[in-house]
Amino acid sequence: MIDFVIPVLLILILIILLSPFHLYLVVGDSMLPTLKNGQIVLCKKVSRRDYLVNGQIYVYHEPTNSRAWVVKRLSYQYCAKGKYYFIGDNTFNSRDSRNYGLVDRKFIIARVIYFKETKKGG
Repeated sequence: MIDFVIPVLLILILIILLSPFHLYLVVGDSMLPTLKNGQIVLCKKVSRRDYLVNGQIYVYHEPTNSRAWVVKRLSYQYCAKGKYYFIGDNTFNSRDSRNYGLVDRKFIIARVIYFKETKKGG
């Protein structure tokens, strides 16, 4: 039985790791009212060839702390070659490109493709 379970688990882990789709947890209130703290979003990995769309929400590593990833909206693209400007929807409570500057393309991980709409007033 164990001879069967271990290979199956390894295959499942590989499928998950190689999948272009991932779930991310929104941390903080910087994307209110669009996304809430603790909300889970479905994302698709972006490749270096993918065109980034202004107004879309992306997940990227914060330039000043590559261990931290953040969820923000792309506000301006190609400010400089391969650099992007991101802002949180909650502009008065967001640490974003206004604080750490342009984000290099290599830090951008994924594009948010689905999230459950938040209800108004809560």
